[in-house]
Amino acid sequence: MTDTIYSEPPDYLTRMRAVLSQVSEARVMDTGLAAIHGALCDPQVRSHLDKGVLVVNLGNQHTLAALATEDRVWGLLEHHTGALTRQSLVQWIQRFRNREDINQPVLSDGGHGCAYQTNGIPNLEFDLVAVTGPQRHMAQGLDWTLAAPFGNMMLAGCYGLVRAMHLASGIPWP
Repeated sequence: MTDTIYSEPPDYLTRMRAVLSQVSEARVMDTGLAAIHGALCDPQVRSHLDKGVLVVNLGNQHTLAALATEDRVWGLLEHHTGALTRQSLVQWIQRFRNREDINQPVLSDGGHGCAYQTNGIPNLEFDLVAVTGPQRHMAQGLDWTLAAPFGNMMLAGCYGLVRAMHLASGIPWP
């Protein structure tokens, strides 16, 4: 997951490039991926990383889900949060966990798509679903874990950025 933070983002990431034009020594990262990194700092989530975790960032505009291990994202699913009901969220997450080929159905439903690592996904359970983000109330009552790294869900993205910097620098994350 070290390639999720940029010192020089691709040209199409124009907002990140705009930040770097103002503060050239900064590092930038997608907010959804920062939240995913941050969720991995939660102690309960960390205890499942050897089995893989499915992290869901329920953002205001976008929902980003990732099949993740300590140092790798094995799959991504992105949809518009406002287009999801609780029932459709559960269905998409279950199909994603099952590694179904759902890219076209997600696109047809108005989402951004779904992709998995092309070199295969390890045979892991991804049994823990960890949720973060401002719309996490959508997961209330589900058997999902509300991730709160260092006790504060609202700082998941901040902690995630620091975690990503550690990984990119080769410094082990505590």
